[in-house]
Amino acid sequence: IADRIGRIRCMQIAAVLFTVSAVGSALPFALWDLAFWRVVGGFAIGMASVIGPAYIAEVAPPAYRGRLGSFQQAAIVVGIAVSQLVNWGILNAADGDQRGELMGLEAWQIMLGVMVIPAVLYGLLSFAIPESPRYLISVGKHERAKRILEEVEGRTVDLDARVTEIESAMHREEKSSF
Repeated sequence: IADRIGRIRCMQIAAVLFTVSAVGSALPFALWDLAFWRVVGGFAIGMASVIGPAYIAEVAPPAYRGRLGSFQQAAIVVGIAVSQLVNWGILNAADGDQRGELMGLEAWQIMLGVMVIPAVLYGLLSFAIPESPRYLISVGKHERAKRILEEVEGRTVDLDARVTEIESAMHREEKSSF
């Protein structure tokens, strides 16, 4: 999907899937409905976990790729820890009862619904980052790719040589298919 519509658009789709999964999971009308929305969330996490490292590898200057990849992994671990602390806080607010009521819903529903916050934040932040130069080159938008490469890597880089390097790397790879 990311090869066809772009890395940023893929992140935005994942954010929408995260958001609808959070709402659907928090407000299910049956067990199968809850399971469906959790599967939708699974697709979102799958998309995000693949596109995140790929985007970092394609956009980050070589000297920063390893650090940014490590930062992404650390962010995942911190995010999981924060989600557990939020769940603990919600459970305590419901007097330790996951079926206890808070704001007209059971505590477990609030725990699942609070996922809307990072989902929307993820989606909004995707509008603030540039598209991958590699994707732009693959769809023939070389000038836009050069502007992003200049912004990210600086003016000291030979942009034409960098575009040629990206193109030759893309030609060596096997094209993905459905």
